[in-house]
Amino acid sequence: MTSAGQCVDGGLFSFTPYKQSPMAAIKQYLLTLLQNCSDEPFGQDAVEHAIMTGKLQLTYNLETDLHQIFDQRSACCEAPPHGAVTTDHSLGLCAQCRQPSAFKMRYDDFITAYQATRQRNLESLTDSYSGLLEEILRPAPLAVTHGKNLVKA
Repeated sequence: MTSAGQCVDGGLFSFTPYKQSPMAAIKQYLLTLLQNCSDEPFGQDAVEHAIMTGKLQLTYNLETDLHQIFDQRSACCEAPPHGAVTTDHSLGLCAQCRQPSAFKMRYDDFITAYQATRQRNLESLTDSYSGLLEEILRPAPLAVTHGKNLVKA
């Protein structure tokens, strides 16, 4: 069954409605979540890394998952802020212990963890290629055939 409609510019479009498979629904949800997290690929990669490493457990409820990522937590006991936080979102009162505390988002932790993983991977790659690079860059002797010089005068 195909449906037709009219575009804003007057042109026609058509689409075939279909029931979305569970895998397609999950892919669409992840795409929407990542797009809501960051416009930059690095931020999206960091959230994806957090999901793959188990640091972020998805509920598949967009509002709840975005809240998990961007909700501010205190450094002292992971509690949310009590009342207002300073304009730079770093200092306020902890809701659990009612003490002044620094606050941060889990998103910042995801970025830091992803940067550390990338750095470790880069160092491992550099180490694994170091012997190969030495071999490639080592000067090689000129070709000689049985003591005869190949260059003619």
